[in-house]
Amino acid sequence: MSIVPVLIIGAGPVGLAASMALSCHGIQNIVLEKHPSTSIHPKARGVNVRTMELCRVWGVEQQIRQAELPAIARRFLWMDCIKGEIRGSVSLILPPHEVSPTEPCLLSQDVFEKEFLNGLKTQNNSRILFNTRVVDIQQDDQFVTCELLNLTDNTRTQIQCRYLIAADGANSFVRKALGVNMQGIPCLGHHVSVYCETDLSPWLTDKPFAVMTFTDKAQIGRFVMAVDLKRKWIFGKRIENPHETLTPEQAIKLVRATVDEPKLDVNFINISKWEMAALNAEKYRQGRIFLCGDAAHRIPPTGGMGMNTGIGDAHNLAWKIAYVIHGYADETLLESYEQERKPLAQTTIDWSVENANRLRTIFQSIVDEDEKIFQAALHEQSKHVNHLGLDIGFIYRSNAIYSNRIEAKVFDPNAYESKAIVGMRAPHCWVLRDNQPVSTLDLFETDYVLLAGENCVVNELKLPIPEQFPRTTLVIGKDLHIYDQDFYSCFQVTSEQAILIRPDGHVAWIG
Repeated sequence: MSIVPVLIIGAGPVGLAASMALSCHGIQNIVLEKHPSTSIHPKARGVNVRTMELCRVWGVEQQIRQAELPAIARRFLWMDCIKGEIRGSVSLILPPHEVSPTEPCLLSQDVFEKEFLNGLKTQNNSRILFNTRVVDIQQDDQFVTCELLNLTDNTRTQIQCRYLIAADGANSFVRKALGVNMQGIPCLGHHVSVYCETDLSPWLTDKPFAVMTFTDKAQIGRFVMAVDLKRKWIFGKRIENPHETLTPEQAIKLVRATVDEPKLDVNFINISKWEMAALNAEKYRQGRIFLCGDAAHRIPPTGGMGMNTGIGDAHNLAWKIAYVIHGYADETLLESYEQERKPLAQTTIDWSVENANRLRTIFQSIVDEDEKIFQAALHEQSKHVNHLGLDIGFIYRSNAIYSNRIEAKVFDPNAYESKAIVGMRAPHCWVLRDNQPVSTLDLFETDYVLLAGENCVVNELKLPIPEQFPRTTLVIGKDLHIYDQDFYSCFQVTSEQAILIRPDGHVAWIG
């Protein structure tokens, strides 16, 4: 029986991110995926600023950036119909360059997975097995043992791992096998999405968009999402009957009806049915098994935070597992995964439900023909797509955050202030290192990093982490130099202070 340090179930964006993060920490891992490839349906399309920061650290930002939609598509349109007039528009506001070295990215999930997978193939510590299903899981105090079914030749094998990461989606086999319940709202609606190729240029050449929603009463609940803004699109609608299915012929009919062109040439690609839910697992860990992404939480797509939150889970968990496997930390460090990620997931779920309720207000105003409420609700939709606080301003509280000075900061999902706060992602600031400009966020990879002011007496600091934790000390004015931003202003600290930052870029302690 083969043994691997970490086994990851699911090769979606969360599983791939977990593999990348572990590989960067020198941890061998195997990813198991029951399908023959990564996703073939576009699904999610918004990659937020924090996820792009991680892609930057992992070295895949440029590959992903090359496949994104053009900047002119960074808006959500409300139209009477495809051939009609624009009734409202909500634009994606990019974060100021002072708060991040990168910016959000618009591209579909299938493209994201493909480009991410190409980057992951350069890592020596990762293997991916497609057409492989996990059919049984057992664990003891040392290992997790999985029985695998090769879907190509129907052979069965067993494999053991020290830790298992379940990134196997909303209908997680692992979560169900563990008997972990989900808590929240089980259903907020059923939808169907048709992925197709067709030419919409006669009507949309001068109306670029990421998502289009309709205000005509006959088309309420329908939407169009741009995949490449050329010929590939997703046409979707809400369905009342969860058992309703569409044949390819019916799917093409839906597209033609939405465009109001009975003879429109449509190339059907595939179809996806999905259920909107707002659920959080009662626990994210059982023994040596961890739930990540949709396996741990189901976040409504109203806000585009589902995939991004899952990638954040993977990034948070990977360094902690790596530190335990390397022998730097004991297993109590792993307790901080649920302590940190579960509350954030719940905050994100609640915020996404609020967005869904705002959409319902818009739809109801259309039915009621109340233009005043429609316009007011449309103005509120900016909160739906602009949420920098939720991206990079959230604060962790756990046994891996060390401070007696917990700042009483009121969390605002739509606002962010650049400041070093214990538990929050460290601020971005351009500095010079070896005469090259780098973001402070580029400094946080595998070690704890102590950023010390030029007048700080480093050898007198009593750091709260174990001595065996890998640590790099960087002193302003010696190892790092001011570039085009003032470090002390960005971090809002003095030259006598020091900031201890974890491998995931979150501030662990300020002294």
